Amino acid sequence: MKKNYLLLLFVALTSLGVAQTTVFTQAVDGNWSTAGNWSAGLPTSSSIAVLNANAVLNLDATVKELRVSDFSLTGTKTLTCNVNIASHNSNAINMNGGSSFEIGVPLVINNSLGGRTKIRCNGASPQTITFNASSSLKVVTTGELAPGSGNTINMNGALLGSDVLRLDDVVNFGGTSDNSAFTGSIQLLQPANVTVNSTTSGGFLPALAGKLQVNGNATVTLNTPDVLRNLINFGNAKTLTLNVNAPQPSIGPVAFVGSGTFNLVIDAAVPNVSFAISNEDLAPDDDLQWNTGVLNITGFVPGVIRFGTDNTGLTTSQLAAITADGVGAGEALGLDTSGYLVLASTLSYDDNMVEKYTRISFPFIVDTEVSFSKTVEEVKVINVNGQIVGAKSNATNLDVSRLKTGLYFLKFKNGRVERFVKK
Repeated sequence: MKKNYLLLLFVALTSLGVAQTTVFTQAVDGNWSTAGNWSAGLPTSSSIAVLNANAVLNLDATVKELRVSDFSLTGTKTLTCNVNIASHNSNAINMNGGSSFEIGVPLVINNSLGGRTKIRCNGASPQTITFNASSSLKVVTTGELAPGSGNTINMNGALLGSDVLRLDDVVNFGGTSDNSAFTGSIQLLQPANVTVNSTTSGGFLPALAGKLQVNGNATVTLNTPDVLRNLINFGNAKTLTLNVNAPQPSIGPVAFVGSGTFNLVIDAAVPNVSFAISNEDLAPDDDLQWNTGVLNITGFVPGVIRFGTDNTGLTTSQLAAITADGVGAGEALGLDTSGYLVLASTLSYDDNMVEKYTRISFPFIVDTEVSFSKTVEEVKVINVNGQIVGAKSNATNLDVSRLKTGLYFLKFKNGRVERFVKK
């Protein structure tokens, strides 16, 4: 009877998908495929595989979880970790002992039940997990690099996939790291401290990726050129300190969903830090709103930081939310005709004013649209700071519904200027 109960218990546990643990001991050789190297036979997709020796992955394999310590996993075949758990606290790789683990294989992390999957250090610090230059990490469902306090994860291979990768604590992207084919988003958690030394353009976050989402107070240090090429989006009341130690000519726009603080620290030797146009009045939707977000600049040099390619890259209210060291109290900042951030007092007449008018009528009041009695070859909308905030060619009307309330100028190709007030 007791044997029957044990058999029924085994069948029940198996049907529930309880993971079986099998330990790699290198009893026969160093190959993953050798059954005699494993305490309970070759791991399966429902197994927890434990490495107690260096292993060579010489066949494609799928496990539920990989537990590691002071060893390495190398080879050319692919390891898939499918934790298959709805929890947001499941582990694909769990370093629960030792001080240093190296992975040199293509790794795929997945969770067919939709939970988040972690690569984590879970033992006494300091611990280090290193993805070497031969490795790759493909994120199929949301993954997280979670070294924990006092520990480090080093990324020296390729980042692939299209889902979200969350970064927590100390994560370093080395010189051979390459995220340029990654099409997902990177989320920064608190207290993420990320250093980027990739030598590939877009090597941290390329233009084709989703965005850099600031979901916790975090620090990112860019030591190599042109590695960040995407939108920086701030969660409410979150702070990002971005240390820029090399030129960044192609950063995306900046947006805040509510309040937030962007501390931009620029090394004195950096000649160019360029963001895409971030003008919230010209945004096609609400993605570029600054709300009550602020930008604090350390290492400000006029003509280094750029928003867009002309003086419409930021609105007046966005410019007012920027502070910079070396700029005196009451001294305003502005964008020149090439989009560079400078002292407003140095802007030329052409930078912040419309050309001399042939005629200015009394203002008329507009709600959502300006209509013209005949087709207009070219017309520009200019705010009171001389910034072009709209334009249209061959127009019979002009949509101004997204403009903020205030006074604006309509400047026509022949030099004529009219004023209107947006309700």
